[in-house]
Parts: sequence; C-alpha cells; structure tokens
Amino acid sequence: ILKTTTGRRIQALEDEEAKLNKEIIEFGKVKQDFDQLRTRKEELLGRLRNERDRSAVAQNQKVFIDQITDLKIADEARRPLAPSPTQKNRIILMSIAAAFAVGFGLAAAREFMNQTMETTDDVHKHLQLPVLGAIPDKVLR
Repeated sequence: ILKTTTGRRIQALEDEEAKLNKEIIEFGKVKQDFDQLRTRKEELLGRLRNERDRSAVAQNQKVFIDQITDLKIADEARRPLAPSPTQKNRIILMSIAAAFAVGFGLAAAREFMNQTMETTDDVHKHLQLPVLGAIPDKVLR
C-alpha cells in the first residue's frame, strides 16, 4: 500500500512539474510579447510627440506666412526711359588690377618654388660639403 501510494504521489508531483514547466514556457512567451508591445508603445509615443511638435511648428509657420502674405504694393515699378549705361572704364580698371594681382601671384609662386643654389655659401649651407670648384661671374669692364 505504501509503495502504490508513494508511486501515485510521485506521479502526481511529476505531472504537476510538467504542468508548471509548460506554464513557465507560456509565461516566457507572454512576457516576450509584453516587452515587444511596451517597446512598440514607446516608439508610437515618441512618434506622436514628434508629430505634435511638427504640427506646432507648422502652425507657427502658417501664422508667419499669413503675416508675410498680407503685403500691399506701395508703388508700381516704372519702365526705364533709356538703357543703363555700360561701365567700360570700371571693367577695364578691374581687369588691369586682376592682371597685376595674377602676375604678382605667379611671380611670387615661382620665386617661392625656386630651389636652385646660386652661391657657394648656399651649397655649403644646404649640403654641408666643401665646394671643390666654381665658375666665377664674368666681370664687365
């Protein structure tokens, strides 16, 4: 009798354990669904706040546009009696100034890019070697 009672009791406990395991699995699924719904709710609330802000900005812009469009023409434009004079002298002076600026810039760039050594002192300074020979400048008399 004790053996059968214990066996039934063990079987009942195993059945209850299986039932609890199924409920735990079901609870996990429900919790996962709940978390997804909570995340979705937060996203939707964020979008709702964003749309409310955009709506407020749009309302403010509409008021501003209404204020701007409430304009009236004070004086009609008149047709000119003669064509506008050309400014030849000004154009010529600006062209000459631009040419001088470009020429000066090119000359400065060429001088800056020049890396030739012109004197024996330059050779000694840059190479730190003694000069073995040099061609003297031609002296005019």
